[in-house]
Amino acid sequence: MEAEKENLQKSLDAEIQRRNKAVDFRNPTDEMIKDAASMGVDLWDPQTVELLMNMQQNNVKLSDEPTEDEVSREKVSAEKRRERANYIRIIGYVLSLVLWALLVRKMGLNMFTTERIK
Repeated sequence: MEAEKENLQKSLDAEIQRRNKAVDFRNPTDEMIKDAASMGVDLWDPQTVELLMNMQQNNVKLSDEPTEDEVSREKVSAEKRRERANYIRIIGYVLSLVLWALLVRKMGLNMFTTERIK
């Protein structure tokens, strides 16, 4: 469980760093130019580039990708769901033991042997 938490934290940190990496709109790659053109954005236009740079500096969200806060909240939410599932599992085990004890008692058997209670 601890190793799983460490791996989750490492992957979360790597994703946050990847998303925080600044994009250089002044020197776009061929892929950036093609992606932008497919969305109707001209990366050769100085005004567009300036707008994108300002948006990036002001941390304006440019896509549907989750922000760092959203990723953190989702991580906490997932951990709570796992804990809740564990509690439900434990309650299920306890209830099955209680039902077993009631059934054994109703049948008049000793709970730890197969002898009938007299």
